[in-house]
Amino acid sequence: MKLFFLTFNSLILLYFFTLKSSFGIHWSNTLCPVDLNFTSSSLSKYINKTEKPCRDFHSFVCGNWYSYLEGVNDFNYGDVFVKNDHILSGFKKRILRGDKDSYSKALKKLNKMLEKCESLDDGPRSNCIKKVENFGFYAYASYFVKNLEESNMTTYYFEMIAKIFEASREVLIEQIIPMKTNILSSDARKEFIKKLKILRFYRGSYQRLKDINMMEECYDFFEFADNCTVDEMLNDIKHYDCMIPEDYPKKEKCVNYIHNMLDGSIDTSRLINSNAYYRYKINRFLLNPNIIRHPCFDCRFPKSFQYGCIGFVIGQEIMKTLDETLRLQIFKKQADKNKPGPYQKRYDELKKCFTNKLNQLLSKNELSESEKKNLLNDIVADNAGIKVAYTAYKLYLKYNKNVTEGPIPGFDHLSHDQLFFFGYGRSFCEHKNDKWKTTIITPRKGRPLYLSKLLTITNNEAFSEAYKCDINEPMNPREKCSIW
Repeated sequence: MKLFFLTFNSLILLYFFTLKSSFGIHWSNTLCPVDLNFTSSSLSKYINKTEKPCRDFHSFVCGNWYSYLEGVNDFNYGDVFVKNDHILSGFKKRILRGDKDSYSKALKKLNKMLEKCESLDDGPRSNCIKKVENFGFYAYASYFVKNLEESNMTTYYFEMIAKIFEASREVLIEQIIPMKTNILSSDARKEFIKKLKILRFYRGSYQRLKDINMMEECYDFFEFADNCTVDEMLNDIKHYDCMIPEDYPKKEKCVNYIHNMLDGSIDTSRLINSNAYYRYKINRFLLNPNIIRHPCFDCRFPKSFQYGCIGFVIGQEIMKTLDETLRLQIFKKQADKNKPGPYQKRYDELKKCFTNKLNQLLSKNELSESEKKNLLNDIVADNAGIKVAYTAYKLYLKYNKNVTEGPIPGFDHLSHDQLFFFGYGRSFCEHKNDKWKTTIITPRKGRPLYLSKLLTITNNEAFSEAYKCDINEPMNPREKCSIW
């Protein structure tokens, strides 16, 4: 009996140690220690020292980078540890140029098919190219992801990121969701926590996508002859599934990847083009390997940078999905004859604060109503995401009091709390001369990046405290909006 209790207690201690280790409490930097000089060099490329962060945080964070790019057409990243073709369109240009033809039968075949399209007039030519490139998307995506993960440090990077994910999940379960008594009932909070407890960091979709051997097999079944007509080629694309033998065990997967552009139920283009993706139905969280790059991630950065950018991306995607899916499902159940319940009314009141601030900043007819609605949802998720990331970062500091990441040379006046927000803010820097497309949060129609960042920073108490902004300075208005 005594032996049983000793064993049981040992297992309990092991469980809690493993739990703490899992969500970023214990870090090992032996493979890639923090490099403060490298961090200083990275900071100096971006920070405008003449700007006050409480007056214009965007100019403070991105100003020097903008000034540099005004005079050049490219940006030198020779000292960046992770160097990848991180944009599919850029990587595809090398493929279409034939750079990979000697490595891949599939890519060589697709390039020959595209050459056949070139014989057509403009209208039919564009249609032909579109159909061939859609048909070849799986091949392009497979080599793209393979290229992104070719570093022998990739597994280590993802282990670092998984700790940030686990820390984010933990603070949601233990701190943030339990406090939301004003917008979530007791049962609703339990549903949120239940969902979060089984949420897992997942790399399977990208692991399958980068399996170039399977990809090559799938395209081997497509028969293409140099002397075929364009119409014959396009008809064969349409009936690709008929070319695969019925007894081929991976037929369904090949058809899904090539014809339907799906990995299971996920649109593969979303896997490639999104920074992160929360697969709500199966409760898996995916992070695109293209985010493992400067300026968002470098294993030599202090944790304040890691949490500020990667942590924000993780927190934002989790909260956007939960807010727009689980919360809506719960509110729908609580509604009385299509009338909103009390919790939804409170939620809507809080969201109206964001709506009013957004309307003040938008010029008339700048966005359509649907674009404005989508932007508002993004801003709500951004505000939640930065809160999750910052709370997770503070948890990391709590359990790593013996870890010191000293002041950054040349920037020793900046605390690591301030650098956390720098890591977040830098992810929004964009410039037309940036041919490397380094922006992490990519702009799109209906989402002006400056508004997203402005309406996140100006509503964040922790930012104002970190930078010691006076009340009613531009970045610290008296009235702040908050939902999560």
